[in-house]
Amino acid sequence: MDMKKFKIPEGLERYMETVLEMYGLPHQMTENAVLLPEDITDEEFGEILDDVLCEQERVENHSTLPVITYKTMLNEEKLKKVMAYYGQAGGNSDSYAFHITKQPANKKSREI
Repeated sequence: MDMKKFKIPEGLERYMETVLEMYGLPHQMTENAVLLPEDITDEEFGEILDDVLCEQERVENHSTLPVITYKTMLNEEKLKKVMAYYGQAGGNSDSYAFHITKQPANKKSREI
């Protein structure tokens, strides 16, 4: 499988690993970068970075509830993946518990 290299902002590597595992994306971590399938677009990587920042916020606030973006909340398929990863696999999205991030969405792609 051909891979594309994306830069990871310093200090976010461990959160990146968690998010990529949550989505089941094949990847290879390198120093300050990650190799992802070549069909991952810059926009998709930007969304991954948003999710990484959410995971960082969750950990730093010692929350057991996931922190998600507003965009993730509106995407039922993605929301179900996140909730399942955090042990909230349910059929009714009204029963999910989560926090919406306070951070603005990432606007920049970081392809190398």
